[in-house]
Amino acid sequence: MQKRNKYVAIIQARVGSSRLPGKCLLPLGDCDSVIEYIVKNISMSEYIDFIYVAHPSTRENTPIKHICEEICNKYGEPYTLPVVSFSGSENNVLKRVADAAEDFSNYYHTEHSSLVQAENLFFIEITADCPFVSAHTIDSMCKILENFPNINYISNTITRCWPDGFDVQIYDAYSLDEINCFIPNNSKHREHGGWNIVNYSSRIKSNATDPFPIMINYFPLTATHFHPEWSVTLDTKEDYDVICDIVAKLGDDYDRNAIDVEVLMLLMKDPSILDKNKNIQRNIPGV
Repeated sequence: MQKRNKYVAIIQARVGSSRLPGKCLLPLGDCDSVIEYIVKNISMSEYIDFIYVAHPSTRENTPIKHICEEICNKYGEPYTLPVVSFSGSENNVLKRVADAAEDFSNYYHTEHSSLVQAENLFFIEITADCPFVSAHTIDSMCKILENFPNINYISNTITRCWPDGFDVQIYDAYSLDEINCFIPNNSKHREHGGWNIVNYSSRIKSNATDPFPIMINYFPLTATHFHPEWSVTLDTKEDYDVICDIVAKLGDDYDRNAIDVEVLMLLMKDPSILDKNKNIQRNIPGV
């Protein structure tokens, strides 16, 4: 079997949102929860091998574990990727993601080392407030990593060009481990995961040839499609109303594999859909 990288999607999810509690459990479209909606979208990926849903280990987050169990039993082809719930720190998101990554690494090397002979292990970081992340964008980014093995990190958020809510970060296991070890446990930056690789890139030593991690920003489509001022992320009740409106307007006749492109084209035709949440103040990672 030809070697290729191995890709594990890690969806960050939690119930305890201050502005919209339980937002990842809300129904969306044809799915019982936002988590399920995201899983259904990214399961169409040609590259993702496993999906982890990393949630806090508190009792109130137990429903997320149950959702993962239901998803595994609910779908046939093509939604048959393993979906694993992983519980960890609530506020130390970087540790939660790193612990989930370590859990998979241990599982893979002990149980499935003969299934796929992988070149490198990469983690695809998605947050549960980004329901329109698409398999097409993920696969496009993975193809770049396959063709350029010296790249450590790729995302569409280093310089934002698409609306907030299409966010994907993909990084290698080494960079995640380095940044998790470097940042002190009391740092506020631990509230974010892979974004710290960008913030602390000068502190990560990838190897002797390339002393710093090689990072690239993925620019989808062309500049005429760039609308970083728009938001389809799920932070507030207004956001949820907008996202539900978008899903309703998409109907049934659309390409789910490229749902981010479908949503973008819909908004370009009718940007008034975003009137309900255009004045919401956003939290910006890394600031």
